[in-house]
Amino acid sequence: MKRKSLILLVISVLISISILGCGSIKIQTAKDTRGTKVKVGYMPNYGSLWSILNAIELGYMRDANILVELIEFEDGPSIINALENGDIDIGYIGQGAHKDCINGYTKIFALSHISNADAIIAAPGINSMQDLRGKMVTYVEGTSSEVILNMALKKENMNMYDIIGVKALPEDIVLSIKDSGVSAAAIWSPYSLEILDEIEGSKKLADNFTFSDETIGLSSWVTSENFLDLNRGLLVRFTKALFKAMDYSANDHYEETSTLIANQIASNQENIFKQRGDAKWLTGREIVSGIEDGTIRDYYELQKKGFMETDMIYSDKNVEDYVMFDIMLEAGDY
Repeated sequence: MKRKSLILLVISVLISISILGCGSIKIQTAKDTRGTKVKVGYMPNYGSLWSILNAIELGYMRDANILVELIEFEDGPSIINALENGDIDIGYIGQGAHKDCINGYTKIFALSHISNADAIIAAPGINSMQDLRGKMVTYVEGTSSEVILNMALKKENMNMYDIIGVKALPEDIVLSIKDSGVSAAAIWSPYSLEILDEIEGSKKLADNFTFSDETIGLSSWVTSENFLDLNRGLLVRFTKALFKAMDYSANDHYEETSTLIANQIASNQENIFKQRGDAKWLTGREIVSGIEDGTIRDYYELQKKGFMETDMIYSDKNVEDYVMFDIMLEAGDY
């Protein structure tokens, strides 16, 4: 009798474990099927993260059935390369990397904002672009850094042959102007702000808005042509989530957004907060209405013109060939 009771007890325990096990499997499966996992490339600054982190934090990505894995990169060209290699699915790029979209490497599916984050920062004693003749100037090749340097030189009837251009990594730019005898740096925020804060007598010679009559600095969300072909519906949902987050954070909530970003990149919230002036932050509604009246298309056309005038693109491609306005319009129904 005792043996029978013991067998019944063991069976009962095994059944309980089995039920619990199945329950835990079901819970795990529910987590796995809660959304499609998407690898997203970003850069460690306010402009790159202002919408995506809010879209995650406020549950908009979850509501869109998307799980976001954020992967950090130092610059746009690195993000473009990762897209081409299939290491990420979606990426954020600044002005300079847009030339790769025009040259046929990736597709733009959402506008983020109009940037004023790029600048030419001069060392003490340098007061104009003309003062840079024959001097060393650091820049990051293939990025918005190189774009603004070319634009600033062109405006003064100069070119890269009039200076000593020194290619550098973004993280080395600040050190180059502090310790290496470099006369100026072409770089984006927060590096530009760091130079201005730490080097007494340094000054801004130009920024994106200096050339607003000639070109425009845009930041966008991009993907590979292959991912676009296979996941158009997902990109629409992703863009809807971004647009909701942009409506939330474009004209307010700077402190909350700065805190999210500081936590993500392990930075000082106060320094992140300073970057809120780096752009004209667009709402999703503004983007949709801008597509409908042609404004957004004109932005990308003006951007392309600037690239052509500085010989950074190969051909005059139609904007519609690389900017997916249809995805933004469909996402506007949110």
